Amino acid sequence: MTRISVPAAVIVLCSILLSHGSVANAAEIKVLCGGGIRSVLEELGPRFERASGHKIRIKFGISAQLKKEIEGGESFDIAILTRPVPDELEKQGKITAGTLAEIARVGIGVAVRTDAPMARFPRLVIKEE
Repeated sequence: MTRISVPAAVIVLCSILLSHGSVANAAEIKVLCGGGIRSVLEELGPRFERASGHKIRIKFGISAQLKKEIEGGESFDIAILTRPVPDELEKQGKITAGTLAEIARVGIGVAVRTDAPMARFPRLVIKEE
């Protein structure tokens, strides 16, 4: 689950969207975005539109699929993707060097039910502390 405070996310999103003159002057801002931050953008997008007067058009997808689209010439103003995709696109010259910014981290946890038979998880190593 992505955890990001709404006020901090608003500041980050507005900073990213307004950081380039060409984007700041756009009537419509096209964002390509992986699904992990979808709920944040769906909440912040309308706030940004009201505050700035700009329209945001967001295309959600899997980062690997969006990478292929960008490599194929898909136009966009902002790309919000999981690593290492933006790093690879930067090396290819598909995104502007020096513009990468980490805006969220996602933690993934694994748990086994207390009464689950361990034979079902032969490679799972449980470390007790």
